[in-house]
Amino acid sequence: MRAVLVSVPGDEPRVHTLADPVPAAGQVVVDMLYAGVNPIDVWIARGELGSAVPFPHVPGCEGVGTVDDVPVALVAPGLGRGRPGTYAERVVVGAGEFVPLPAGVDPVQAAGAKTAGLTALEVLQTGGLTSEDVVLVLGASGGVGSFAVQLAKNAGARVLAHTASAAKSEAVAELGADRVVTAAAPELLAAAVGDDRPTLVLDGLAGDWTQGAAAAAAEEARIAVFGTSADRRLTLDARTLYGKRLRVQGGNRPKPPADVLREDLAGLLSLMAEGRVRVPVTASLPLGAAAQAHASILARTALGKIVLSVRD
Repeated sequence: MRAVLVSVPGDEPRVHTLADPVPAAGQVVVDMLYAGVNPIDVWIARGELGSAVPFPHVPGCEGVGTVDDVPVALVAPGLGRGRPGTYAERVVVGAGEFVPLPAGVDPVQAAGAKTAGLTALEVLQTGGLTSEDVVLVLGASGGVGSFAVQLAKNAGARVLAHTASAAKSEAVAELGADRVVTAAAPELLAAAVGDDRPTLVLDGLAGDWTQGAAAAAAEEARIAVFGTSADRRLTLDARTLYGKRLRVQGGNRPKPPADVLREDLAGLLSLMAEGRVRVPVTASLPLGAAAQAHASILARTALGKIVLSVRD
């Protein structure tokens, strides 16, 4: 079979011919159609997770394929980390590690739903989202951000979608946010938000953006930090923190059991089938363009999700 292989950390991902995987008892072979591309795939390929991932390595933690000709979305933990990933024509998963694709759901969009969608869902849950909240989503043009905007709107909240680029404002507005907040630098965020003070901030940027969000937030707001797209460290003025009685927390929940993951992904796919959530796919590239996809992630030029068409 054809698969993308990263031979050593930092090497360019390239297509190789590998032996077909052989399922063990309780496993099935998925014939892959599309694989979602995520920042975690890039970090692993660059060796940024240390010795936790064995090399040579097949990336890819999500995707859509078929089992006995039935379209399915994968929800298998560890794909593209401790086990071969989805940048391949065939993948072995457990018999309970996938969800049937509902009728009417675009498989290209579904291939990019699991990682970003489930992350957005868990951050909103740990942040304590209610319909009374004003939610500020930092970096709303990204994969997690685009899901968070839509899920928060579906929950009845007022949503402010932030982007640092005016060129991305139109695409962000199409996600259904009540307002698009354009601020190219953290110190400009509070002025851009104005009196529309958020009670819940989803922060996937960190760095100085956390302080920018704190300055923009309402008193007693919650700031759920779940990513480090701007910096692995965050800046926060203690006087802002205690003066506004803010609560800053990690946005990720403990690793849920497989049945919860299946239920959550099935729920997201149902919302997609109903037209209430969509995955903005910026590009569908052939398998051999994995290096190009990773470069786009690193350069932060992608708007929404990138998907690899495994059979192309």
